[in-house]
Amino acid sequence: MTSEKVTQYRKGWNLNLSLLGLEVVSDGGELMENESLDSISEAVLSENGSATRLSVRLRNGRMLEFPDFPAGSSQNIRERLHELQEIKAGLAAFIPELLQWHRKLTSCLKEEFRISGYITDTYTENALKDLFLETRPEFPLAEKPEVGDYFAEIADAAARKAFEYWQGTPERLAKEYNKAATAGILRKYAPFFQIIEKSPLTEEQARAVVNLNTNLLLVASAGSGKTSVMVAKAAYALLFGYFKPSRVVLIAYNRKAVAELRQRIRERFSQAGIPWEQVQIETFHALSYKITRKLGNPGIVLSKMFRDGGDGTREFMDMARDLIRRKEAFRIPALFFCSLSPSMNTNSKAGATWRSAAGILEHFLDWLNICYDEKDGIRDENTIAEYLIFNDDDCDAVSFILRVVAKITPDEPEDTAQPRRKKKKKNRKKPGEVVKFTANDIESGSFIVPLVKCLRKKGFSFRSSINERLKKPQQSYELDGFIRTMRSFLTHAKNSLLTPEMLWEKYLAEKSPEWHNLRTGLFLKLFRQIYRAWTRLLDGGIDFEDMLNLSVQVLERHPEFHPYDLVMVDEAQDISLSRARLLKLLVRNPETRLFAVGDDWQSINRFSGAVISVMSDFAGFFGQSDMLKLETTFRCSQEICDVSSAFISRNKSQIAKNVRGIFQTKTPAVVTVNADCDPEIPEVIAILLRKIIKEAAGKKISVMLLGRYNDDRKYVKKILNHPEFRNIVQFMTVHKSKGLEADYVIIVRATSGILGFPCNMTDDRLLDLVMPESDSFPYSEERRLFYVGITRARIRSYVITLWDEESEFTEEINGTARQSYLHFDIPPEKSGGIDRCPLCHHGITFLRQSKYGYFYACCRFKCGYTKKYYGDDE
Repeated sequence: MTSEKVTQYRKGWNLNLSLLGLEVVSDGGELMENESLDSISEAVLSENGSATRLSVRLRNGRMLEFPDFPAGSSQNIRERLHELQEIKAGLAAFIPELLQWHRKLTSCLKEEFRISGYITDTYTENALKDLFLETRPEFPLAEKPEVGDYFAEIADAAARKAFEYWQGTPERLAKEYNKAATAGILRKYAPFFQIIEKSPLTEEQARAVVNLNTNLLLVASAGSGKTSVMVAKAAYALLFGYFKPSRVVLIAYNRKAVAELRQRIRERFSQAGIPWEQVQIETFHALSYKITRKLGNPGIVLSKMFRDGGDGTREFMDMARDLIRRKEAFRIPALFFCSLSPSMNTNSKAGATWRSAAGILEHFLDWLNICYDEKDGIRDENTIAEYLIFNDDDCDAVSFILRVVAKITPDEPEDTAQPRRKKKKKNRKKPGEVVKFTANDIESGSFIVPLVKCLRKKGFSFRSSINERLKKPQQSYELDGFIRTMRSFLTHAKNSLLTPEMLWEKYLAEKSPEWHNLRTGLFLKLFRQIYRAWTRLLDGGIDFEDMLNLSVQVLERHPEFHPYDLVMVDEAQDISLSRARLLKLLVRNPETRLFAVGDDWQSINRFSGAVISVMSDFAGFFGQSDMLKLETTFRCSQEICDVSSAFISRNKSQIAKNVRGIFQTKTPAVVTVNADCDPEIPEVIAILLRKIIKEAAGKKISVMLLGRYNDDRKYVKKILNHPEFRNIVQFMTVHKSKGLEADYVIIVRATSGILGFPCNMTDDRLLDLVMPESDSFPYSEERRLFYVGITRARIRSYVITLWDEESEFTEEINGTARQSYLHFDIPPEKSGGIDRCPLCHHGITFLRQSKYGYFYACCRFKCGYTKKYYGDDE
């Protein structure tokens, strides 16, 4: 029998009993005893009246005595010891079940990843969640702190990992498994990611390739290699057998993008030995056309006006003009509509008109090419305006006086005052009839029918009158503006699946005078006629909008049709509502994967129906989604990244990114060039090009000349054909430059004003009835367009503005990013002028001609300087 070694603790100690064991710590923090729970052989409690004694016998033969517990502590100590024994026994039973559960989950996840390539949200929400909850072992003691301490400090790694899974959720489990599996794939198959594209994929690109979740949005910075990701992702999905080639479709924005993507896939797949012939690469329209012919109407055809690259604009314009010429039921309301407001780019917030009643009537008569003289000598305050209406230019048959009055009063004495003649003086017959309308009659349009009847009775020919009027450039221009608005309205209405009947019901239900007013109602009635005429013009065929809408309709009628397992979409920021509806139907099968790539910072196509919220609220449209970002650009210098990102990020409604360039220039990134006047711009461009060529020092370079408008081409016509520059420059609008790049960019004209950059011209507010809602940030789309322009450059962007019409954007960039200004002193003769303007000192004087002879004039309209020309001997 061995003797026991007794250690007694009387004062200055603290006893801790836990699953970790028995721990005695002095008041000074010194660890005096640390014995595991398994090392305790026996614990005995005894009461001696004034205190409670605890005796602990250890398996190594030692005895620990604690004689100074307060009296009555026995019950608490017994309960604590019992609790620890209960937890220990529970863990002993729980851990084997936990490990078995974890092995089963891991095995299922491994098999699912092997088959599907990813633990998708769909699998997680259904199969994994059921498996997780149904087989998860119960452990009521899990919330006790001792259990957490046990798994944190005692349990082995396998049990610890299993308990982490047990404590988590199916979503967390899937996320952690995908993270670990992705890291393993990137290591194991590193050679694939090195060679599948011409340049090795970056880690952020490779992670986007491997992520095959149900819905994945890839936010790609400008020049970040998003096409490489699409090609590599398709290759990865096919090479590892996750999808069959015929079940994969890649959707690009236009036919050019489709051709480039198809060529890229053919080259890269062929090199890697991956079959690509059955992979479908389509535009939205081509894909819609095929679906409609397969499920709906095999005989449906695209109208001939849309073949061979046509867009139907010319045919639409001709159709509308023909309606105005030959159909009075359209012509008269259309001309009255154009008389209501001074521009198709404005609409009254309060409702009906911008013009006064007299102004409406004057413009309506002018539209009809009616001969009239405005009369002087208005007798009383009841008369608002008065016109003398006559038949023809010979003025030999006066018809009647047309008087606009505040209210109808009893017949007045005939007015014999001589009219103020706008036309040449002739002997006119005395007017014998007065026709009256109130201002309300004119503003409501109720005057039209009686006025037309009166004019027809007097012998007016409306068809010949309007034909004569349309020969005048100003009227033709204004009418074309109305027709273009109607064309845009038709396109957006179809994109939004809105018929004329639906829009009319919406109008009738609208109570706000901002929309429920004469102008809106009249426009919708005209639109109904346009819609029907356009349908007849299609002659049984369909247009591009019909392609999308018909495919949506047939897919809704065939819920069993699931043609694809992987749908990949480029330019997600330009998806319209009709395209988004089509996508939702293509991926409605829970097992179908959707991969969309785009950059909301480059969303510049609202005019063609693009809805930026499809990307910014991707999960709202398509359900739970992952979002990854490509933030490394291979195009722009870090300096361009810094300036452009700060500029575009002022709009906080967009997705935030931290764009990084792979090189630095340590020079200004966006340089503003102040020209003195418009005629100097071509010479400024030439000076910049010579500066760029000198800086390149013999290296091959490219320069992109960008215009906000097609009309900006006039500034570069000579340069494009100049032998010094023609091999390094190309001109296009900023819209068409998207997706392209050059060493340098010159934005040829960015000024303030209606046709500036940003453009101050707004669409007719009637289009808001059918167009997607824009974000409220000022000039949001113009800002994105400017961002697209300056990020086409690898090294530097130059922006040309005018000293007194500087663009708000260049002012902002130079104010916040501290970029620099340039100014060149250009002799006036270099710009084809005579001399510098002596009045404003910025403009250039040119020799002009008027009906009074030759004169000098400053090119700046704001200046107004003129001087008479006295000949070459001056």
